[in-house]
Amino acid sequence: MDAANLRKQAKPLADQAKALKESSDTYKAATNQKVLAAAELLNKRMPAEFSAWGIMKTRAYAKVLGVLIAQTKRLHPNLSLATGAIHLLLNHPQWGDEILPKLAAIASAPRELPSLN
Repeated sequence: MDAANLRKQAKPLADQAKALKESSDTYKAATNQKVLAAAELLNKRMPAEFSAWGIMKTRAYAKVLGVLIAQTKRLHPNLSLATGAIHLLLNHPQWGDEILPKLAAIASAPRELPSLN
């Protein structure tokens, strides 16, 4: 193959890659906005059943909420970590005794969150 043919084949692929990158950036921006909105709503007040929680569940909820808030303050948030934190916060009634110590001990900037499964 000569260089002219390779350039000819690369041009449509480069255009397609550029369109996919723009589409990805659009979806990423929309997801960032939704994560910010969810963080704002989850940070307004603790759930209604909060007063009946023990110290371990309260600490775990606060840690996961802290991870979410820390991600929303970043210039380039880790969207998988932020959406995982939202998922955990919304499913807090399903938290069992086996996951509470894991959640209560997470760092302020973890690489991943424990799963409910």
